[in-house]
Amino acid sequence: LEEAFVDFVYQPYLKRDGEIIGVLVHAVEITEQVALRKKAEQSEQRLRNLISEAHVATGVYTGREMKIEYANDAMIRVWGKDRSVIGKTLREALPELEGQPFHELLDNVYTTGRMYWGKEDKVDLMVNGKLETGYFNFTYTPWRNIDGQIYGVLKMAIDVTEQFLYKSRVEELVAARTAELAEANLELQRSNDELSQFAYIASHDLQEPVRKLMLYSDYMLHRYTGQMDPKGIEYLKIIHSVSGRMRT
Repeated sequence: LEEAFVDFVYQPYLKRDGEIIGVLVHAVEITEQVALRKKAEQSEQRLRNLISEAHVATGVYTGREMKIEYANDAMIRVWGKDRSVIGKTLREALPELEGQPFHELLDNVYTTGRMYWGKEDKVDLMVNGKLETGYFNFTYTPWRNIDGQIYGVLKMAIDVTEQFLYKSRVEELVAARTAELAEANLELQRSNDELSQFAYIASHDLQEPVRKLMLYSDYMLHRYTGQMDPKGIEYLKIIHSVSGRMRT
């Protein structure tokens, strides 16, 4: 005994004079199609269960108008709405998205069949009556039927607002510290330049008197050696020696 499914029509079978003499039957077996449909329905139900239990914010939008077919509790919390949004289009449920790029991105995924992956994308959402800015990693994936035709988009999103703001603060601190170090380096360079200039001027100004000390002490050693006592000669040699070291 096998179970089968059939589409059929019973209609009167008439003679030329209009007398009914039987029943005409038209029948088409659709067992295979029914089995495929049941498998698709079971798969869809399993998917609904997975979406419902997922910790990641997940939703399915169907049709080009992006009607919200499913959305788990995590997605509802991200939106800051309640479950009354189910069955509405995305434009109806989240009017604050107007002017942001998401409708265009969804339409492109629906049209081309290419997945979109967003990283730290900014989104403004009306959460509990207040417009708030968040940052999300998310994917838009084409949603296909058993024939491979796209009839919607699957969205999965992770809120990374806290990490994004922390990273931004760190980057600001690093930028500020880098600017401080750059300014300190400039100040150090200016100080080094001033010191070099001072050293050059000091060296130049000292060269002449030191040269004269060496010149006259050398002259006196050669000119008056025989006329000076040994102690005086020793002092002149010391003057000549330390003047040489100072010039160097």
